[in-house]
Amino acid sequence: MGATASTPSPSSKTSPRTSAHVSLRKAADEDTVVRLLLPVYFTNDTLTPEDIELVAKSWKLIAGNQVPLFSQMKKLDPSVTAQSCIEYFGDEFSRRFLEVHPLAKSMFTKSTMKLGSLFSRMLSFTVKALDDTDKFDKTFATMTTSHNRMGVRAVEYGIFGEVLFYTLRKTLGTETYSAEVHYAWVKVMSRILRVMIPIVVRYEMSQLPGGADGSENVTGRTSSRSIMRGYQPHLQQDGASMHTNRTTIAQSADI
Repeated sequence: MGATASTPSPSSKTSPRTSAHVSLRKAADEDTVVRLLLPVYFTNDTLTPEDIELVAKSWKLIAGNQVPLFSQMKKLDPSVTAQSCIEYFGDEFSRRFLEVHPLAKSMFTKSTMKLGSLFSRMLSFTVKALDDTDKFDKTFATMTTSHNRMGVRAVEYGIFGEVLFYTLRKTLGTETYSAEVHYAWVKVMSRILRVMIPIVVRYEMSQLPGGADGSENVTGRTSSRSIMRGYQPHLQQDGASMHTNRTTIAQSADI
């Protein structure tokens, strides 16, 4: 007598309708987590040509060693050892970043000076690429994938922006780094986050139990909390880099 082919039980099958439902639920959960992990300074306001000009001019002052405040600091403050304004910016940026987020030290093997130079080069590219959307998006998408392998978490990109604003203000001075210039940089950082955060969230959710196949037991709420677990920002007394995000707000409100 020939072998009888086994018939899969109804429960072992995934209907197209169920599969579509799971896919939609997964996409909805990803969108929810993305919204929760965006920092409070994030904006969807359009980056205008005028904004790009403000950003480019302010960065040119730093890169071209043309900031009057830096020259004054060099004369009056012996602790300022940087030989150029962009070197000072890089040093202050890396110092502040590791001060606010000391857990990130384990991810870097470079000296503080080399780390600052890395950040400065990335910002130089960012400013130059603002007029080329495709190049901008592709470069930051590739960078995000690389950072995923390094263990950089979604919430840390928001901290990067906070430290960027702090360092720009400290380097340029409050007169040059006006509210208008600040908001132009906020729009730039928001554009970066629009590219990077969804990629990071998708990757981090895939690492959660049940997350790789879009299982419904991974909800936006539990995912955002799991992604945030273990992250402890070091809040500064001056309040200049206190990174607050929508996850923290949602948790405190018990939404």
